[in-house]
Formats: sequence, structure tokens, C-alpha cells
Amino acid sequence: MVHMGDRQHVRLFCGPADQRCRVFTAARLILALSVMAAALAVCPEEAGDDFKSVRAHALHLQQQGMGAEAIECFEVAGRLDTARPEPWLSIGEIFRGVGQFP
Repeated sequence: MVHMGDRQHVRLFCGPADQRCRVFTAARLILALSVMAAALAVCPEEAGDDFKSVRAHALHLQQQGMGAEAIECFEVAGRLDTARPEPWLSIGEIFRGVGQFP
């Protein structure tokens, strides 16, 4: 804890052997990137404007090995029908496929 006038600031120091610190820092970075990516998600107009067609386009992109583009369309599909879990499950499958999730 570092005291600066009336304020107290917590400093997080990561040593080379501190695994928890690295995991925490990586998790914060992934969260920030996810928020930015969701704000910038763009699915091409050719995918359509309804859940069924956007999800079908995303599945096609996923099958073609275009994971990043598929994720963008799955995110759009997820916003078109918030009650359907399929787009979010598909995003998880893509991340698992590239080894980002166990």
C-alpha cells in the first residue's frame, strides 16, 4: 500500500515466480480485449440481419477455419436473439479449439 496524501493506492508487483499475479494480469487483459472486440464486432452485410441467417453465416466461417470472423458474426447473432445460447457456445468452441480454454 502506498500513501499519497489522503489517498491510498494499491500497487500490484509481479515477481517472476508469482503465477497468480500473471494469471490475474492476463485475465484483466483478456477481459479488456473482449470488451473492445465486442464493441467493434462487425459481421458483413451478406450475412443478413436476422438470427438464423447470421448464425448460419458464422457457422460457415467457422467451418472454413475463419475463427475471428466467425466470432464477430456469432456476437452479432447473440445480440439479435439474447435468449439463444448457441452463438456464445460456438464462440467457446472456437476458443477451446485454439487452446485458449481447457
